[in-house]
Amino acid sequence: MCCTQQISLNSKQSKKRLIALVLLFCFIVVSMLSEVFILTHADHAHDNIGVDAGCSTCAQIQSAENLLKQLGTAVVSAVSVFVGLFAVIAIMGSVSSDITLLTPVTLKIRMNN
Repeated sequence: MCCTQQISLNSKQSKKRLIALVLLFCFIVVSMLSEVFILTHADHAHDNIGVDAGCSTCAQIQSAENLLKQLGTAVVSAVSVFVGLFAVIAIMGSVSSDITLLTPVTLKIRMNN
């Protein structure tokens, strides 16, 4: 592989990392701004002009709460999957260290014709 191809692969990988970091930042910002909106508008004056004669601020608060619940559920499920994978990897690592491979070299067998 040529040096220029290696550099282009590294730049593609760094672009993917940058995109992942930007998406993570956006996820965190949306979560925090939703929380701030809920906290600042929790005790608001109700208006009956909104959809179906309901309060438009209450509808926005409910929408933000639903978004946070869905994101929270996704985070919990993702964390549980990663914990399960790490547990399996840890168990397999400890089991595989106890298992020795029986090869002619480890058994010190001479192979003379």
